[in-house]
Amino acid sequence: SIGQRERPSFRRQPNSLRHILDGIADPDWLRASPETTLTTELLIVGGGVAGLAAAKSAAMAGHSVIVVERRPWLGGDARYFGPVGDGETPEAFTTRLAAWLATSANVTTLLRAEIFALQGTRALLHQVEIADGVARGRVVAIAADRVLLATGATQRLPIFPGNRLPGVLPAIAAHHLAKRYGVTLGDSAVVATQGNHGYRLALRLHDAGVAVRRVVDTRINAQSRFIDFAKATGLTLASGQLPLTAERGRFTFAHSAGTAASVSIEAKQLIVAGGWQPALALWMLAGGNASWSPERAALLAAGSVEHVAIAGSAAGYRSLLACAASGRAAHALLFGGEPVAVDDFEPGTALETPDAPNTIAQASAGLPSFLDSGRSLAMRPAPIGASRTQ
Repeated sequence: SIGQRERPSFRRQPNSLRHILDGIADPDWLRASPETTLTTELLIVGGGVAGLAAAKSAAMAGHSVIVVERRPWLGGDARYFGPVGDGETPEAFTTRLAAWLATSANVTTLLRAEIFALQGTRALLHQVEIADGVARGRVVAIAADRVLLATGATQRLPIFPGNRLPGVLPAIAAHHLAKRYGVTLGDSAVVATQGNHGYRLALRLHDAGVAVRRVVDTRINAQSRFIDFAKATGLTLASGQLPLTAERGRFTFAHSAGTAASVSIEAKQLIVAGGWQPALALWMLAGGNASWSPERAALLAAGSVEHVAIAGSAAGYRSLLACAASGRAAHALLFGGEPVAVDDFEPGTALETPDAPNTIAQASAGLPSFLDSGRSLAMRPAPIGASRTQ
């Protein structure tokens, strides 16, 4: 829920959803004064592939760097996608970069920290510190010379009734729960996907002892190395189907070409691998623009902002090598270097079927659906006043 709505007769903003945001409670820290102000030459928001590569490039150039990562770990979502061919795995790549940065005297890393205000190159963040098993939140101001936004991308949910019930989970969230914490929502699962990496996740779940009832793909006769592995493992696959409704313990699917229910499957959880939307909230807050890409079916960053750059999947890059290269290129550009073209191509991917657009099922009474599953502690951007950051 995002608040009540104005009466339908409201006409002053015809393109508005007419939601009334006044009266929504803000967390106490959102208006709190910062405990301290940190200064740096380069603030990097996001500790994924692009952010880590940019941090190493900047540190090697002698610049002071602060890396802010909202999660308790570095590396972002790259591990979900796995290696390509015989190349270095994302886990090895990000672990190597994080280990190098840990030994660099001019790099400060802030984990469990999220930027909730950005004005020019001045930022406010909320960080959760844990000491002796006790969590404490604090607000910190950062005054930077330049800002590099490597905020990544969020995985969107296909739209179908019940897509936010407790038993429905985005694939990336299921991956992190299993990989980081050894947790799964149940001993059985259905995996619904419109891309190839959903099959990789299904294989990992199967290897961990989760009964994968079925892998359902909206595409027809898709081709991928992961699909071949799933077939060889004996997983049950179904193509040309989309999620129709989700109820507790039962998930119904329909043929992609129609709306009639084709099959219902009982399982403890439905894991949905949806499309990806670059995380542009801070880019827009900094003054950047965005434009719709029909090819990607997503908003992509556009325009430029003085002393602010965007890199990695937030800038629309997809491959591991391209995200890393874009982080290094963005750092160089911020400090006076020439623009560098980034090759966003990995061998072998041309043989795989492209991801399909996110699907939309018909509405159902009593079962609401939501556009995505993104959550953030930063409920509303707060203005940065001079008195708050001095």
